[in-house]
Amino acid sequence: MGQGAYTSMAMLIAEELDADWTKISVEAAPAAQAYAHTAFGMQMTGGSTSTWEAFEQMRQAGATARALLVQAAAAKVERRCRHTPHREQRRNRVGRTPRDLR
Repeated sequence: MGQGAYTSMAMLIAEELDADWTKISVEAAPAAQAYAHTAFGMQMTGGSTSTWEAFEQMRQAGATARALLVQAAAAKVERRCRHTPHREQRRNRVGRTPRDLR
């Protein structure tokens, strides 16, 4: 996978985490059908397809990680957390949802 694809994957995840993308590391998946390109059906990259192909998966991974981190922090301070990473409930810009701890 090209260097630009590694950068874009880190940026997609960081956007959802509201984190510095330079602190995110990307690791190549092992050879397995589970990691096949969704458009071509095989594990490959090329033709500038990595970012558009993995866009939704990386966004979901980042949103899930953020939800888990918020829930863990809320539990640590013994407060109830209301957080939903679903796109329909996003208010501000993509990847940013108001979070409430009560």
